[in-house]
Amino acid sequence: MKTDESGRTEMTVTSRCCGHLYRTSVLFMLSLALMTPVLAEQQAPAPSSEPEQLTVAGNVAYFTADDGVHGRELWKSDGNPEGTQLVKDLEPGPGGADFRIGPGGVVGSAFLFVARTRQQEWALYRTDGTDGGTQLISALSPGPVGAAVPLAVMRDRLYLNVLNTDRTFSLWVSDGTHTGTHPLDLHVPPTIFTSWATPDGGVLFLADHAGGSLYQTDGTPEGTFKRAEAFRHPNNLAAFGKSVVFVSDGENAGSVLWVADANPGSAHTLRTVPPGSSGSVTGIFARFADCLLFDSYDVHTGKEPWRTDGTPDGTRLLKDINSGSPGSDPYSFVVAGRRCFFSALSAESGRELWATDGTAEGTHLVRDILPGYGSAEPYALCSEGERLFFSATDGASGEELWVSDGSETGTRRAADIYPGPLDSGPHGTVAMKGFVLFAATDPTHGRELWRSDGTEAGTVLVKDINIRHQVNPSSSPKELTPVGPLLFFVANDIEHGTELWTTDGTDTGTRLVRDICPGSPSSNPHFLKEFNSLLYFAANDGSFGEELWCSDGTKDGTRMVADINFREQSSAPRELTVEGQKTLYFVACAGAEKGNCIFAVNGARELRSAVQTDRRPPLWNPRELCVWNGWLYFSADDGVHGEELWRTNTEETAMVRDIVPAPLLGALPHGLTSTPEALFFSADDGLHGDEPWYLDTSREMRLVCDVRPPESHLPFRR
Repeated sequence: MKTDESGRTEMTVTSRCCGHLYRTSVLFMLSLALMTPVLAEQQAPAPSSEPEQLTVAGNVAYFTADDGVHGRELWKSDGNPEGTQLVKDLEPGPGGADFRIGPGGVVGSAFLFVARTRQQEWALYRTDGTDGGTQLISALSPGPVGAAVPLAVMRDRLYLNVLNTDRTFSLWVSDGTHTGTHPLDLHVPPTIFTSWATPDGGVLFLADHAGGSLYQTDGTPEGTFKRAEAFRHPNNLAAFGKSVVFVSDGENAGSVLWVADANPGSAHTLRTVPPGSSGSVTGIFARFADCLLFDSYDVHTGKEPWRTDGTPDGTRLLKDINSGSPGSDPYSFVVAGRRCFFSALSAESGRELWATDGTAEGTHLVRDILPGYGSAEPYALCSEGERLFFSATDGASGEELWVSDGSETGTRRAADIYPGPLDSGPHGTVAMKGFVLFAATDPTHGRELWRSDGTEAGTVLVKDINIRHQVNPSSSPKELTPVGPLLFFVANDIEHGTELWTTDGTDTGTRLVRDICPGSPSSNPHFLKEFNSLLYFAANDGSFGEELWCSDGTKDGTRMVADINFREQSSAPRELTVEGQKTLYFVACAGAEKGNCIFAVNGARELRSAVQTDRRPPLWNPRELCVWNGWLYFSADDGVHGEELWRTNTEETAMVRDIVPAPLLGALPHGLTSTPEALFFSADDGLHGDEPWYLDTSREMRLVCDVRPPESHLPFRR
């Protein structure tokens, strides 16, 4: 929108009608066409007609506005002041009527819309743009609790969603005449309908009931049929070479393991997982050597470790650790050197640490740390070179730090930090060069930062940060993040509140970086991210709200990058995403008018908007940030196409494809996962449900496969 010196406002309106995209410039001389002129010497703000629901119909735009005399009524404009006029005063007087316009309600030569007055509840009207040519077609909802919303126009028919007085929903269709306006009896339970156009010119409707069955209609009972039952959502997408492996819901609470690459028709089933009492959904994947390791269920073995090389023949049980149907329920797969460690349960040993080289013969119990049926409960697994650090209990001591080289004799407790049966609870373990840093609790210092080289003598308190509080002496270190030779973390020393700290693993090298929010209040740094040898994070200094900060580990080198949301209002930076050492992207709020935007920081620490903040229409709610092939891909809603897949390189921003070609109904892309050859994600195109999609380096996008194909197109029987 822009305004010239004469006060004329030009607004570009984008609309979709009958499957086509229309753009028009609508000129509103509001002071001349709609409102009483305001004298120049008056200081009061000019009154507003607040035009809403702008909808293009050929070369004319219809909209609702309040001129201060008639209340809110239907108006039209051809882009000129003399061509901007009230269509009809449906509700005489200043009260005005309620309207539901669009999308693109052109049927034949008439424009169809829904309105409600004091004399007439929600009803369908038609107009040719004149007072005399505006006529009532049919009442839709007779009671005060009803409602009606136009959904789509296809094949010269308008489809509407009507809320009845008994709070059930009906799908209506109209050809613009009274006799041709009627409900479509789908013989389905009460439901809510949304719609989008199909390539063959029909209209596809999603009936949101009992899981979401899918129907298609051409406006006639015989042309209305069911497309599919409830959708089966893909999840746990994992890149594997040039392919992607993922899981979808199967029959009766089971699941299906799939693999696909960028080639058409490449998607195929690796394994169908039956439902089980311990849960059948295949878990998180771990890349190890030439395969992926994961947990999966089988009716004979229960949930056990499995492996796949991306082929059906290469997808098999790794080892039946806990013989019988209960299974070993493995989790926390962590690779350290030539082994993959994980936690698993057996009847003989309880839950203990296991390791594998990728073969059944090479899969073994590392050590029965708590002998017999008891469980050591290994967790917080962290690899450092060929070694694994983890937390476990041997019964004599509580949960303490352990280290393993994969052998029974080489698996030992590093130290009993909290002597006796109580837990020190090592957590947040981060590998440095030759040692690990972690948070742990002892009876003297509370929860503080520790380091260990795997030996008892080399497991020591790094620094007692909180020395001023007698009741709770803990500084509670968290968000441990390595940047070069330093480790950044967040801690509370009481005097300065929760602030940013750094350490090189020694007492003298551990210090407060900067008291960002001066005094005892906390700046609460979070979302710590390394980029270009600096640490970037969100923090609140008490004056500018929560904004993006960066640090090189020194006080002078720790500063706010920019006050994105002016003064004390917070921009709340999040989804910090790095493209190599070139660009740091993140989402932040640029104010109430612009909302959430994507910003970028380059290697010179310069901040800019990755998407033009004055872009029209703006992009709302960007999320799911993923860097691939030199671009940032993300999901966003431009207010026209719904939430779709977009990309930017800070110089150019564009929607990759309008997967669901209908106004406001997006494909909701999510789970963006990249391989060198392609970007994979899940999306719902309105035809196949939430299914896996791919985008290759040539920018070809397509559905990978229809995991749950629609049923045969059997017409409904009355």
